[in-house]
Amino acid sequence: MHYCPYCGSLVIEEEKYCMKCGKELPSDFDERVTSSKSKWKWWKYPIIISLVIALFITVLFVRTQQQENDAQELYQQAEEMALIGDYQTSKEYIEQALDHKNNFPTAKAVLDFLKIAIESKNTINDIDALAKNQNYEEALDKLTAIENNISGFKGDLINKLNTTVSDYRNNILYQQAEHKLTNDLSKDELKELLWEVEEITDEKAEVIKEAIQEKIVAHTSNHATELLKENQFNQAMLVVEDGLIYAEESEQLQSLKTTVEKEKIAFETAQEERIEQALTIYEQEDEINRNQAVEVLNVNASVSTNEITVTGEIKSVATVPINSILVSYQLKNNDTQILENDVYVFPETLYPDEKGKFEFTHFNKEIKNNDLTAEVTKITWFID
Repeated sequence: MHYCPYCGSLVIEEEKYCMKCGKELPSDFDERVTSSKSKWKWWKYPIIISLVIALFITVLFVRTQQQENDAQELYQQAEEMALIGDYQTSKEYIEQALDHKNNFPTAKAVLDFLKIAIESKNTINDIDALAKNQNYEEALDKLTAIENNISGFKGDLINKLNTTVSDYRNNILYQQAEHKLTNDLSKDELKELLWEVEEITDEKAEVIKEAIQEKIVAHTSNHATELLKENQFNQAMLVVEDGLIYAEESEQLQSLKTTVEKEKIAFETAQEERIEQALTIYEQEDEINRNQAVEVLNVNASVSTNEITVTGEIKSVATVPINSILVSYQLKNNDTQILENDVYVFPETLYPDEKGKFEFTHFNKEIKNNDLTAEVTKITWFID
């Protein structure tokens, strides 16, 4: 059988032109021998190619989808491991997930975090050793470094690690506070320690906080009591009020504050009374010092030929020194005043309870008899 090489139609051997497509048939009959099978292949090539491409795309899609699913499954497993703190296994799962799906930004971000988390976990092991050796400050510095390293990340995994770091910080601060409390700390050092304990977000911090407050109360009470003994009431009150800032519910300090207030009032009242008494005494003493400061012990007059000698002794009953003491006296003969005179006492200054003397001789005085008496009529003095 012969066929048109152009359209594949059946032709007769004698025909020169195809009755269907009108094209001139080859004169060589061998070129006309084209089977219907060849014709079919000619028309089906595009279809076959299309089917092959479609099959390839389908297989590729299915494989890609499978890799996507495997990557997601591995990612979930990695996340579960990370949440329980097994960062090394989690890292292995993430790396496998990235082998299945290279374009996986979330997994890459988690891998970055896991590298830091593994490093942080190793650091935490070092922190345990530092805490056991009481190197608390270095341990706290390492925890701060971990917090800085993970500060750029967010999510549940970060929250989990942050919680772990926070728990370690609380524990180390607690151990540090307990260790410091074994020492004999000053009040200022106790205040500083109390501020450090305030950073502990744990219930057990209350126990150490109360212990610190008790020591602050003891220091405050002792200091304030010493100041009270010296009647430094204002300073004692400042000390007590400062202690109440750190132990505001302390009944001991509240009671001590009341005691200071009462002691201050009692002291001021007594002081006012003492001042009043002192003023009264001063007024009385001033009255004596000004008007009754000298007591005359004796005064005598002796007569010799044409001479009369007057002698006497006085005593200071003043409470302050007196000076320039001038004694005025008169001489009488048979109750008749024959003369009067002034004479200074010596020494010039007399101190309280000190005695002084005076003496004066009158010359060319004729006395008819020896019945002569001397009498002090006035004494004057000065007070410094």
